[in-house]
Amino acid sequence: MVILILISVFETLLFPRNIFSENEFNPALENRTHWQIIMGTSTKFQLSELRTYYLYSSIGSYRLSAQSFGNELYRENMLKLSNCFSVNKSWSVGIGMELLNNWVDDNFNRFTYSLSLSSAFRARKIRVSGFINNFNIPRLSDIDKLPISYSLRFDYQANNRFDVAFALRGLDRDIPFYNFCVIFSPYKIIDMGSGVNTDPLALEYTMGITIGDFTVVYFGSNHQHLGLSHEFNLKFCP
Repeated sequence: MVILILISVFETLLFPRNIFSENEFNPALENRTHWQIIMGTSTKFQLSELRTYYLYSSIGSYRLSAQSFGNELYRENMLKLSNCFSVNKSWSVGIGMELLNNWVDDNFNRFTYSLSLSSAFRARKIRVSGFINNFNIPRLSDIDKLPISYSLRFDYQANNRFDVAFALRGLDRDIPFYNFCVIFSPYKIIDMGSGVNTDPLALEYTMGITIGDFTVVYFGSNHQHLGLSHEFNLKFCP
């Protein structure tokens, strides 16, 4: 099956979908008082078999997200609840628990759960954030287990319209890889960004347009061998 060849089980949940969607992955970065909701869909390498649907919402300090990946023969489902709280004015911490479901038609239907811990520290124009995901080492069977993933990210905001980010990421004992980007806002209603992910080696880019309380966002990536991946989402943030 093409899905199993191109992607490992729950690989879509190890790291943010791209460097521009970090806030939705790390609850410590979303320390807000207002509520918001984001609905989106994405395809990897332009293959309909690799389509993902997701819903993300935040209400006060709580985050609730759901994701479904696959097709009528193979599917991965996720439901995640997380909470963010402030230690002081500069430091926030997030904790999360995910319920994971993996099934193959007429074969198996498995459930497990995952725990994550995240943090973010802000000092003027610099922000340092990170997370540890699957630190309880979830098991889908006696053989299959999900690896620990981690990330340490540095953001520098030169001004209100320009942001540079660099992230060091990895899986337990594997060699770390790098993710970096530049984000630019030429106007208040427009955000643009481009970056590079070194594992797999891919260019990443984004563009968002805000009209009132709504924001339409496009994310894209270009893998050197497998081609383009696309993602669209709609955000409502009153």
